[in-house]
Amino acid sequence: MYKKVSKRRALRFKVLQLLYAYNNNSQGFDFTYNEVVSEITDEADREFINNAVKYSIQNFDDYSQIIKNNIANWDEDRVASIDKLIIMMGITEFIHFDDIPTKVTINEMLEVAKEFSTGQSNKFVNGVLDTIYIKLNEQGVIKKAGRGLINEKIKSER
Repeated sequence: MYKKVSKRRALRFKVLQLLYAYNNNSQGFDFTYNEVVSEITDEADREFINNAVKYSIQNFDDYSQIIKNNIANWDEDRVASIDKLIIMMGITEFIHFDDIPTKVTINEMLEVAKEFSTGQSNKFVNGVLDTIYIKLNEQGVIKKAGRGLINEKIKSER
């Protein structure tokens, strides 16, 4: 039996599906993209998927380097490709979705990892995303604004 997930989480599942298709068969990506997006009727949902996929693909190499630079004590070749894609999705939300709080992004990526990767992946994804968040925030790359967000800063408890 499937557990009920939020609409936004279901959209994140689709984003992961599309990034996986791109990563593993970029030549067949357009077909997969059209199939997945054709199921989405709500314009805001379609925009979320389009932007998440677009920004992830446009910055694929840069985000891959960020991940590589932040996986201390891990051989990059041993990191599951799904985990890399989930982390990449998190980086995309950190940087390009200024209305989504970083805590929400991290929690959602953990849930995506629990659903699609190994039993220990959520801990790995959490550690890497937390490290990346701290560095990007210190560099001023992350700018969050909107309802419920007040100039998000690193809390002293981190």
